[in-house]
Amino acid sequence: MILNAKDKILKHSPRRYYILSSADIRQEDETKIQSEIEFIANNHGCQVIVNGIIPTLKYYLRLITSVEKFVQDYSRLIEQDKELQISHKVEWNNILNTLLMDQ
Repeated sequence: MILNAKDKILKHSPRRYYILSSADIRQEDETKIQSEIEFIANNHGCQVIVNGIIPTLKYYLRLITSVEKFVQDYSRLIEQDKELQISHKVEWNNILNTLLMDQ
C-alpha cells in the first residue's frame, strides 16, 4: 500500500496522505514501511499517515456537524475521482443503498 501511495504522491503532490486499513501492519514490514514514510516526507514534503480505518473513523466522525452533508459531499468526491476503481464506487453505492433501505 505504501508503494502505491508513493506513486500517487509523486503524481499529485499532496501535503498529506492517509493510508487507512482494516489489517494490521506485519511486524516484519514495519521498519521498511517507516523508512518509506520518512523517504516520502524528506524528498516530497508529504506527511503519510498510516492508521486503522475504525480508530480513524471514530475520531473524525465526532467532528462532523451534518452527517447528511458529509455523505453528499463524500459521494460527490467519489463520483468525480478518476483514480478510484469502479469496484470501489460500486461498493460505495451499495453502502448508500443499504443505509437508505434501513431508514
